[in-house]
Amino acid sequence: MGIHHRSQFNHYNLASDFMEVYRPLIDLIVKQNISTEFTRDDKRKLINVFNKKVRIRNRNQYLGNSVEIYVDSLIKYLNGEGRDLYFPELLL
Repeated sequence: MGIHHRSQFNHYNLASDFMEVYRPLIDLIVKQNISTEFTRDDKRKLINVFNKKVRIRNRNQYLGNSVEIYVDSLIKYLNGEGRDLYFPELLL
């Protein structure tokens, strides 16, 4: 089951849609830091994304914590246990 991703070969369509909210952060890091060659230092910069903070539930959280909050809100919403969906906001 997917919202926008439709492919008989992708068994994780819905998960792909859910992770799209984090794409702008990754795209920004890539655009600002990576030139024509993907170096070891560039890989370190991408891994460092987990040390970035985003705003979610009116608080600044590390990206890893925000994923947990975001996914938990999605699961509760889909199970009819909650009305609020919490989406991360980039902190620039």
